[in-house]
Amino acid sequence: MMRLGFLLLCVVYVVHTLLYNFLNDDAYISFRYAQNLALHGELTYNLGERVEGYTNFLWTVLMALVLALGGEIEFWSKALGILAGVVTFECLFRFFRDDLQKPVAGLLSILLLCISPSFSCWSTGGLEVMLFTFFLTGGAIALSRECLSEKAVRSTCWFALAALTRPEGLIAFGLAGLCLLIHWKKNGDRRLFHRGLMGAGWFIILYLPYFAWRVWYYGWLFPNTYYVKTGAEGLWNPGWRYVYDWIQTNVLWGLPLAFIVRWRSLPEASMWLKSISAVFVSVFVVHVARVGGDFMDMHRFLVPVLPLLAMVAGCALIELHERMLGVPQRKAISMIALVLLIVGGSVFAKSEADDALKVGSHGGVDSIGWLKMFAEQCKHAGLWLREHTSVDASIATTAAGTIPFYSRLYTVDILGLNDEWVAHNVPARGHRPGHTRVAPESYLASKSVDFLIYHPRYSEAPIRAGSRRLRGASGEQIQYRW
Repeated sequence: MMRLGFLLLCVVYVVHTLLYNFLNDDAYISFRYAQNLALHGELTYNLGERVEGYTNFLWTVLMALVLALGGEIEFWSKALGILAGVVTFECLFRFFRDDLQKPVAGLLSILLLCISPSFSCWSTGGLEVMLFTFFLTGGAIALSRECLSEKAVRSTCWFALAALTRPEGLIAFGLAGLCLLIHWKKNGDRRLFHRGLMGAGWFIILYLPYFAWRVWYYGWLFPNTYYVKTGAEGLWNPGWRYVYDWIQTNVLWGLPLAFIVRWRSLPEASMWLKSISAVFVSVFVVHVARVGGDFMDMHRFLVPVLPLLAMVAGCALIELHERMLGVPQRKAISMIALVLLIVGGSVFAKSEADDALKVGSHGGVDSIGWLKMFAEQCKHAGLWLREHTSVDASIATTAAGTIPFYSRLYTVDILGLNDEWVAHNVPARGHRPGHTRVAPESYLASKSVDFLIYHPRYSEAPIRAGSRRLRGASGEQIQYRW
């Protein structure tokens, strides 16, 4: 019966994700790296230029495998994201069933994720969000088990995979070490310390070869995106607005109570889950606020901690149910509450999806509808360039994903995510994440690009041709027309 409920929730989840069903321009940056790896054996943005403009190594390699096998990357990037979400559900369900002996609490946790707008939205999008979420959730669950057992290796393997998927996996590994150190100090058992060292050794074995390769291959200690996105001031304010909107969109106001209430009817493993979740969520929230959040809607950087919050909420709900055992009408009350949660959550999720799919921007954050529209329009621009230009033509654009992927032309990324010179020579200005460094016109002129596309604009009516003069690196004026 529990397994049937799990399968029904998976169906609900897939239906919810398909309400969004989008790809965004940033995903195509990873797709371009994957394209060059699959076709030319180079993990580069422009062939022959080793610049690390991605921060999702494992996902990019997976997309390259899709292309190498002849798969359609637009379909499989979304399908694999949804599959990672389903496997995350499986991890939650098994933990509640086998470790906590509370499968109903597991189903409640999964239900909360099913109706979460942010979780379902970024199960598509084409990025690594859900793969990273899967590894982070698996690591937190394994760490909860290891605090009560003599094994301390599996969680570090999970966090190593997370670090190969996103750099924030290194933060998760550090937090896991902190939790184990606190556990060791609390129990005074030196075997816990030795197991922690063994786990760290396995993490190094899995992660260090990749780290050494990327430093050798790209020549820098950090990805190029780190140098582009750091250095600007005033990011805390948009970052905290981003966190506030995440709390409001996913109705997280009541979750502090789930951490405060003592769980008397649950085993000790749930106590460690609560502590680990509190540490992970707190640090990730502060980290995301510090970097300014994101310019894309629906909080992709905070999605990975939603399963941890859902598990804590599930435990709190089942604890509340257990405390109601003395109430004669407990079954009726529980059923009414469950029906209200399902119906209310469904209406809420549909409303949030409709709002997110509206085309527009607010406070420097682009809606999902805008991101979807922009990527679809840029796809046609890239295909037009591929059909009507020679293979040795070049472009410069701020839309550094979709147009370059489909055109397959040499591209200068004006915002510098994939350009080493911009990342290290242009001062950071503004507080829009990922848009604080812009290539100067003299640099663009020195690259002698054939097409300059600052920010694509599309219209059914003919657009009047214009021109612009740029000053080259040596001072000469060069005229560009569009």
